[in-house]
Amino acid sequence: MERLREAVASYDLHYLTTHLDLGHAPHLARSRLRPIFDDARARQLDLLHPPQDVTAWLKDLISIRLTALGPASINTQLARLTALSNLYEALILHGLTDDNPTRRYVRPAAQHRDEVPCSPQQISVLLQQTKDIPLRLALYFTYAFNFRAGELLRLRWEHINVSTGEITRARTIIQLAHIKDRGVILRLIHRHLKASGGPQFAAGKVFPWEDLLSLSYALRQAWRHAFRPPEGEDAIYYPLTQIRKAGLRDNPLNLDPVTLGYTSPYWSNTRRAKLKPPNPT
Repeated sequence: MERLREAVASYDLHYLTTHLDLGHAPHLARSRLRPIFDDARARQLDLLHPPQDVTAWLKDLISIRLTALGPASINTQLARLTALSNLYEALILHGLTDDNPTRRYVRPAAQHRDEVPCSPQQISVLLQQTKDIPLRLALYFTYAFNFRAGELLRLRWEHINVSTGEITRARTIIQLAHIKDRGVILRLIHRHLKASGGPQFAAGKVFPWEDLLSLSYALRQAWRHAFRPPEGEDAIYYPLTQIRKAGLRDNPLNLDPVTLGYTSPYWSNTRRAKLKPPNPT
């Protein structure tokens, strides 16, 4: 307890974020708390006895943008408040204080991003910057072929015929010969196949993730690597559903009947005629 008290008194953010459970990775908690700790050090504030006027103390600190002009986004401000709240809750748990000043702060309403798919330029950068071969291949499958997350997790090596360039899905067969990025995709398949034991020994699931959570985590890390955010700012992130929507927008020819293995559209006139009720006699 005394070491924690000393860390608070000396504004030792590194020690606090590595020895307390603040609900986030230590580096992320540090980046969000740094403006508050830098100000407290400059003013020699006692963080165990924070100012009663919380709004006057925190309003400018949580809205400051560290590497650019203008205020930080509302969601970044909320993230800083949450990190500070988690810190005080941990200090209360260890008996160092009984006051969490963020409880007295009126939080702004969160901003919700419109459901707009990512741009073609963002997808291009993401694909180029993703060095993990299985993840890059999964991104191509999502963007170019409109794969759902569940399909990625269930895909098996026996569904991919490298020699013919065909990928078997539940109801269709994708023919890579008709795909715009077929060269890149085939090279990724070959590299991943070789790393998985080669044509003779590769078996089972194509991709390594056990569940959607682990796949989403890998995707979030890829976005962060491709678009490194300013310190303390939220990273760009689009889930697989938005990448699928972007693929529908950008790759309409990849999803035509021939590419998907149909000889004619599913809803042909013949099929529609069969669904019509019989003429009354």
